[in-house]
Amino acid sequence: MTSGSSRIMTGATAALAQLAAEGVEVAVGIPGEHNIALCDAVLDHPRMRFITGRHEQAITFMANSYARASARVAVSLNVGGPGVTNSLTALADAYCDSVPMLLVASCCDRVTLGRGGFHELKDQSAVLQSVTKWHTRVEEVDAVPAAIQRALFEARSGRPGPTAVEIPVGLQCEEAEVRLRTPLPVPRPAADVEAVAEAARHLSAARVPMVLIGGGAARADCGRELVALVECLNAACFTTSLGKGVVPDDHPLSLGWRLVENGPGRIFLDEADVLLVVGSSLGEVETGGWALPLPRKLIHIDICPGIIGRNYRAAVGLTGDAKVVLGQLLDALAGCDVTDRRSPAPRIAALKAQIHARIRDKTSFQFVRTMQAALPDDAVVTNDASVMNAWTLVHLTRTRPRTAYITRSLAALGFAYPAAVGAKLAYPERQAVAVTGDGGFLFTSDALSTAVQYRLNAVALVFNDRSYGTIKQAQIDRFGRAVGVDLVNPDFVRLAEAYGGAGCHVERPDDLRVALAAAFARDVPTVIEVPFEPDRDMF
Repeated sequence: MTSGSSRIMTGATAALAQLAAEGVEVAVGIPGEHNIALCDAVLDHPRMRFITGRHEQAITFMANSYARASARVAVSLNVGGPGVTNSLTALADAYCDSVPMLLVASCCDRVTLGRGGFHELKDQSAVLQSVTKWHTRVEEVDAVPAAIQRALFEARSGRPGPTAVEIPVGLQCEEAEVRLRTPLPVPRPAADVEAVAEAARHLSAARVPMVLIGGGAARADCGRELVALVECLNAACFTTSLGKGVVPDDHPLSLGWRLVENGPGRIFLDEADVLLVVGSSLGEVETGGWALPLPRKLIHIDICPGIIGRNYRAAVGLTGDAKVVLGQLLDALAGCDVTDRRSPAPRIAALKAQIHARIRDKTSFQFVRTMQAALPDDAVVTNDASVMNAWTLVHLTRTRPRTAYITRSLAALGFAYPAAVGAKLAYPERQAVAVTGDGGFLFTSDALSTAVQYRLNAVALVFNDRSYGTIKQAQIDRFGRAVGVDLVNPDFVRLAEAYGGAGCHVERPDDLRVALAAAFARDVPTVIEVPFEPDRDMF
């Protein structure tokens, strides 16, 4: 579908004009010899911000998080070769966790391929195909708008994911008559009516139904429908890490995260006879290596038909957009009588109270409770893989979707801080805090430079145990010794100040609230270092 009259454009100006027509407002990138024309073309679109950085992994994580926080797409404009390879971790994470994003990368012209050209990879297209949902290489200027249009459609539709468009260096400056394209509408499909009716029959007849909420529910913005459903069914619910906050953690029917997977809430799942799964692939990480026993009667909602039944057999599969399908289910369940179904709410409240009583004196829990008191409901908390990440995801109450997330399936260190910066790009008025260990923070601490440059006061909360702590403990548990995990760190406060930010040390949980309030009042990023070895037993 075309839009308006055609005009003469270069490949670069056509790409950015189509991106602007699609509503893209943020471009991240590091200008280089091969993408200089693409970066220059951003200046033709006043509504589009260009954010630069010091390393493509960090800035592509920013684009990744921007999409996680807002459901909008930011585009990465990177050079080919090293710019592409530096971006692969963030793209692979987006593929694993179904995050919509777009990489527009330069590539060598056809006439130079295979001749050892500048920035040339052996097969850059194959490299990108390995970590993206959809990819293309453009060979004609007039084909650029259609390629961008298709890439954004693929990124946003179905099971979302990263896409990539390669534009040869010469083509970026070559001119041709170009017609822009109208953005393609993203469908929100409904499920088969008969399958919905069958699912409703199983849920109505269930003795103890439960609901599992995954990242697909967060992407579908179906929190209102899920709350209505669990209340209609009088059913307990729990979440994956990516589904945290879709149903508020403090809802009486919510067990939150990991109280079922490998925690004391497991008894609820063991008693369930029907489980409704909404937007989760039931992958290895969330099911303990597919060892989590689920009820034989499984109802699975997912927009991707290939996900349903892939890891656990589904009695009923409902393919469609979660928000739409849940609306269908609620209609089918209208009049459902569950008055004889015992509410799990009192047992859930008692379980949470027992857990809090057992761990309230643990310093890790006290740090989480202090964060809870300091953070508004709409604050975004990003995490790296660490022990404190687990404490945060389990015990930090989130009442809104997209306000706590992690690189889950890929579990890449270095995600948390650039992700907090990306969340600030999406919502400058909200607070953003990265919970990270000292090892993970140093993977991408260069993102502090971007945060300082653009006055983004994303906070890094660095729990410093001077090691890759989780792996060190695993080595000791399994082998009785450790190797390669003890670290020599910089002074994190002085590091932040060297970038032009602020920093402080916090020794006690009581001091963290004051430190966070001061950090939120600044217009530059703050690093809060907590010299601390987290507790292991979080239940």
